[in-house]
Formats: sequence, structure tokens, C-alpha cells
Amino acid sequence: MRSRRVNQVAIVALLLVVVGLVFTLRIILLGVFDNNIENEEATIRATQVSINEDARLVDLHGQQTLPSMVEMHRYVPSQFVRAQLETFVQSQLEISGISNVSDRNRRVSITESVAGNIDAELTGVDVYRVHISYRAYNEQEIFDFIDRMTALEQFFILQTISYNIPTEDTSSLVSISYLTFYKQQISE
Repeated sequence: MRSRRVNQVAIVALLLVVVGLVFTLRIILLGVFDNNIENEEATIRATQVSINEDARLVDLHGQQTLPSMVEMHRYVPSQFVRAQLETFVQSQLEISGISNVSDRNRRVSITESVAGNIDAELTGVDVYRVHISYRAYNEQEIFDFIDRMTALEQFFILQTISYNIPTEDTSSLVSISYLTFYKQQISE
């Protein structure tokens, strides 16, 4: 009789241990799942911020159209000088707070006569591509530079932009291309 009682107590104790292990395992798994959900929600929030900023850029710059020739000739310089244009863009970078320190890897390159897909209305005008690349440490400096270039008297039309959102710990390589215009040089 006593051994039967011991067996019943042992079975109940074993069941309590199993139930305790199941609840402990459940609590651990729920904690892991909660952490995974929180991480995914943070990723979704960061992606949404990126989408909102991209939408802001598109709203600001995506609807730019090429102006008519009459409007353009008011702001089109008459003579293209590569060094002068390069220095001008470098100065705009400096004014925007994008200094030429070694960790920035700042570069400006100019491609001449890039008519390509430009509207046929642009007769009498040479089109140049200004490509700018540098390391950004915060997103605001990217926007400040784009705003500065857009507000200039000379036309700089944003063609492409590529970057990842910089974080507190990392920088991001920014690649921007603008189109700019000069009165066509007539060769005699």
C-alpha cells in the first residue's frame, strides 16, 4: 500500500515538473518572440522613415521640368570652364558643411556634352553632367546640399541621387548627379 502511495506521489510530482518545464519553456519562447517582434517593428519604422524621406525628396525635386529656352537663357552662363564649374560645386559643398576632409572621400567630376535623352527644345545649349560623391554622416546635410543647389541662379537639375540613411555609428556614401547648361560654343 505504501509503495502504491509513493508511486502516485511520484507521478504527481513528475507531472508538476513537466508542467513547470512547459510553462518555463513557454515564457522563454514568448520572450524571444517578443524581442523578434520588437526588432521587426523597429525595422519597419526605420523603413517607413526612409520611405517618407524619399517621398519628400520626390515631392521636392521629382516634378522638376526643363524650363523653356527663353527662361533658361537668363540663367545659362555663356562660357564653360571646367575648373571654374568644379570649384563652384566644391564651394557649394563647403558652404553646406561638407568639408573636404579625408574621411569624406569627396569627389566632383564633370562629363561634357551629355545631350542623350534631353528634350530637343534645348538647341543652342550644351548639357553637362556634374557627378558628386562623398560620405555623409547625417541625412540633413544631404538635404541641405540639394536645397542649396536647387536654389542657385544657374540651373542645376537633379538627375539622380543614391544613398543609404546614415546612422549614428556609420556614414553613407552619397552619389548625386546634376545636369547643368552652358550656351553652346560655336566653333568657327
